[in-house]
Amino acid sequence: MPTYVRLHKEPPKGARNIKREGTIIWKVGHVGKVVRAYDVYVGDGDSGYMATVFEGGTFKNINVGSTYESPAGHGVVDAPPALMERWRKYEAARKEKIRKEQAARDAVREKERVAYALTQPHRGGMVQVVKGRKVPIGFVGRVVWAGDSAFGPRLRIQNETGEAYFIAAGNVKVLSQPPGFKP
Repeated sequence: MPTYVRLHKEPPKGARNIKREGTIIWKVGHVGKVVRAYDVYVGDGDSGYMATVFEGGTFKNINVGSTYESPAGHGVVDAPPALMERWRKYEAARKEKIRKEQAARDAVREKERVAYALTQPHRGGMVQVVKGRKVPIGFVGRVVWAGDSAFGPRLRIQNETGEAYFIAAGNVKVLSQPPGFKP
């Protein structure tokens, strides 16, 4: 069974492939070219009918009407086996392309995550104070505690002589991560 497309104006006299249903006029199309027919939800309790057809040398998704107006529902797959095989290859290539693009995006995200994790202070790592007013700028120490406070992430850093300070995590620069650190 082919697809039906609603015409919004009167077809010329003698036009073929026309189906009338009350005041609605439908043009029958895509005979032997429908490779997939499916329903879509379009909101407010309405759904529509879509079909993938081979047209103009490529596969296209077309809207064939809503559930309230389509005379015979969506089109039925009626493509010959050679066209169906071409469709399967096209879909497989399209899905593979999407998978590769997603893998590339995931790799970039992972690289960014690792780069960010390396800039964050962790317990056991060495840091240097780069800003603030209570702790001397340039103070170098090991992070002995990391946690949250009402003002955001905080650290307790201590140098080799035992001098220690609590400081905001944003006021330090990471010099090295703890041994065995894996982001």
